[in-house]
Order: sequence, then structure tokens, then C-alpha cells
Amino acid sequence: MFLLLLAMLGIVCIMLNKEWERVVNEASMNIQDVYAGVFEMGEHGYNRIFVNGDISVEDTKELMTEENLPLDESVPDADDILTYSVGTTDKAYFDDSLFIGDSRTVGIAEYGYLENADFFADVSLSVYKVLNKKLPVSGNNRINLETLLTENKYGKVYVMLGINELGYDFENTVKKYEELLELIRKMQPEAIIYICGNLHVTEKQSLSDEYFNNENINRFNSAIAQLADGENSFYIDVNSVFDDENGNLSEEYCSDEVHVMGRYYTDWCDWLMKQAIIKAQ
Repeated sequence: MFLLLLAMLGIVCIMLNKEWERVVNEASMNIQDVYAGVFEMGEHGYNRIFVNGDISVEDTKELMTEENLPLDESVPDADDILTYSVGTTDKAYFDDSLFIGDSRTVGIAEYGYLENADFFADVSLSVYKVLNKKLPVSGNNRINLETLLTENKYGKVYVMLGINELGYDFENTVKKYEELLELIRKMQPEAIIYICGNLHVTEKQSLSDEYFNNENINRFNSAIAQLADGENSFYIDVNSVFDDENGNLSEEYCSDEVHVMGRYYTDWCDWLMKQAIIKAQ
């Protein structure tokens, strides 16, 4: 009987030891995720969340040791770690937002419900034209983008350009896009930048055009997604809302093969509300 009790006690000790190892390993994995940043490919695009799951910044003060960090990494102060959450917000989130884009962004301005946001948008706007254009913003006189960024402070800037550039040199277009992001970052250092994937076209349009097709759109979207740093800029992609099962813009949402109909821009706004990046204070 005594030997049986000893055996049972040994089994319990082994189980407790394994559970302890699991907790320690999980803590180690989580703190590395917190320190390095976790990139997740969600259904709507790439997000980076520094503090995830059940772990908080306060917890990191207990977990942050040299043993738990990757090799050759120094230990940062937990109070200096930026934290983000991704989730649903309300209209007020967009009150300090600027949308930069082409005709699809014009559609959000005209048919959506984010009336307190600023829109620097025009039909056929491109990265090659965006700095030379003067456009009316919020009912004011025409203004160029640099002046707009100088005279206002934005908490979020949404950029959706690229569809009108598909016939241009690909590498140069990506470079111009990156330069635009750098300008926005320089002039709006506190803003969250949303790099918005370009909307697909219908299968009919895609098969009939050498340049304006979904293969080229996907190639460009993939390139600009890489420009998101996951700290101050994030890539989001609305195509999951309007695509058919084959990855083309669904015919049910449009009448001209390339734009969603006016009544569906409220769905677009609903989707934007679910992509909110919230910085911890």
C-alpha cells in the first residue's frame, strides 16, 4: 500500500512538473511575441498586435527576463512597449481621419457615412498626380496635399491608390507610393497610416484588359502590403467583403465592372469600423 501511494505521488509530481514547464514555456513564447511583435494575416489583411491574448503590459514586468527574450536582444522597459488592439469602433473614430484616394474613395465620401472625415480624393487620382492636384476638402477652397497635411493634424490617414497606375512601370509606381507614405509620415508623425488594398474588378473586366486585371491588382496590393511596418502603418484589404468565390469583384455589387454601387459604400464603412487600430495611451 505504501509503495502504491509513493508511485501515485510520483506520478502527480511528474504531472505538476510538466504543467509548470508548459506555463513557463508559454510565458517565454508570449513575451517574445510581445517584444518582437506578432504579425497576423487575418481575413482582412495584416495586423501587428504587440500585447496579445491574456498577457498585458503589466504582466511583462514579471516575465521580461533575459531568459525569455530571443538571443542578442536587450530588455526594453515594459512601459515603453507600444500596444495595439484591433477591433470595432464607431463613427467618432474617423473624426480626425484623412482619406486619400481615387474614384473608390470618392464613393466612400459621397455614399458612405463618415461625414466628419476629410477626403482628398478625385476620379483617376494616382501616385503620379497626388502631389500636384488641388482639391476641395471639407467644402473649403481647393488645396494641395502638402498644405493640407501642414495645416491639419490627423490621427489616421487612409491611402487607397494604385488602380489607375497599373499601366505604368511597376517598380517606379511602388517607389512613388512609398515616397508618398514617407511624406505622410514626416508631416503626420503621430498618425496611424492605413495602406488600403485596391478593390478588384469583375472577372469580365479582368479577362478583357491587359493592364486593369486582378492579377496586376493582386501584384500591386502584395507590394504595398510589404510597406506596412506593423507599428505605425497597417495594411487592410476590403476585397474580402466584395469578392466572389473566385477572387473577383462580384457582379452583384457593381454595374460598371470596376466600382461598387452607391448603396454598398455603407457596407464598406461598416467594414472600416471593424479594422480600427487602437493605440494604448
